[in-house]
Order: sequence, then C-alpha cells, then structure tokens
Amino acid sequence: MSKCHGLEQFGVPADCDPNIAPVIEYWQSIAPGDALPGRQHFDPTDIPRLLQDVWLIDVVRDPLDFSFRLVGTGVAEYFGSDPTGKRLADVFDNFQDTFAFRDFCDIVSLREPRWRRGMPALAPASKIERLERIYLPLARNGRDVDVILCFTVFNP
Repeated sequence: MSKCHGLEQFGVPADCDPNIAPVIEYWQSIAPGDALPGRQHFDPTDIPRLLQDVWLIDVVRDPLDFSFRLVGTGVAEYFGSDPTGKRLADVFDNFQDTFAFRDFCDIVSLREPRWRRGMPALAPASKIERLERIYLPLARNGRDVDVILCFTVFNP
C-alpha cells in the first residue's frame, strides 16, 4: 500500500512520493482542533530528515504578495541561491503567471492544501526533470492564512 493512501482528500494521489505523506501527517498533527495550525505550532526540528526540502512563504496582504521566510538547503541549491527575505516576484520573472502564484492565492482564499507533480513553475526547468510538491496553509489565528508551508521533492 502507498504511503500516501488516505491523503486523496487533499488532492494527493495514492502514488505520491513517500516523503510527501509525513509532511502532511505532521501538518495535520499540529492543528489545534478544527482550526488550521499556525507557524507557532510548526517546529522544524520535528521533521529533521525532511528539512532540507522545506520552505516557508510569508503571505502579505493589501495587496496580496508572497515572500520567502525560510528556505531549506535543498531548495536553495535548486534555486541557485538562498532567497530568504525576498519577495517571490523579485526572484522569479513573471511570478504572477505561474502555477505557484495561482496556488498560493487559492491557499489563502480557500485555506486548503495544494499538491502538484510535473515540470517546475519556478526557476529553470533544465535543472530538474520534474518535481512533486505540497503547499500547506498555516494561520496564526487558526483561520487567516499568513504562512504557507511548502515541501518539494526534486526529481521524484
């Protein structure tokens, strides 16, 4: 049986990369009741084996914008540098035209995870053949998404 069995409710297929499931399960385990977990609940040391491929995105409102809060070493290597503290629109050309931007906007408005497998939407596709990733909403107050927990598997 796949390690991703039972995660279809989040749009994650049963044949997802086996590293995706532990991230989702951890996110579910830190949620207080029916509310969304917040950054205050997320302790990176709880998932040390996966940390290199974790990145956190801060949500800025009015107007809606996104910036890098934390970037794991594997993600920084893929991007070619550590973009921590920078706006995604300043790091990636045409960011507002990408799958990632649309997914981030949906996560903020719908407060639901987004999974995708395929060619990268951010950074040069020549670096990898494909990726698999999950974006998970975090909300300090349990409702309004203010951080997005991202986990990417490069060349799954």
